[in-house]
Amino acid sequence: MEQQKEKTTTTLYLKNRTTLILTGISDIVSSDENSVCLDTLDGGLMVEGSELHIISMNVESGEITIEGKVDSITYHDKTQVSKNGFFARMFK
Repeated sequence: MEQQKEKTTTTLYLKNRTTLILTGISDIVSSDENSVCLDTLDGGLMVEGSELHIISMNVESGEITIEGKVDSITYHDKTQVSKNGFFARMFK
């Protein structure tokens, strides 16, 4: 039961704005050096910054480690459409 509960939670750990460890990740939607867009158990998550790199991803545990300068972390509800999606950025 405890192991099942652990898989349904999302946690964020940010160290010195340069190392971000997340759990509860279900998918990597997109990634470049300025943003990482993820699907979590709680909805969409956008990490924005500079020189962002995915260092590790464990699919079984849903854990991901991102390094670089983190400027913002934004959650989007499961039903909310991201305003920072691919087409929105493309047509700025």
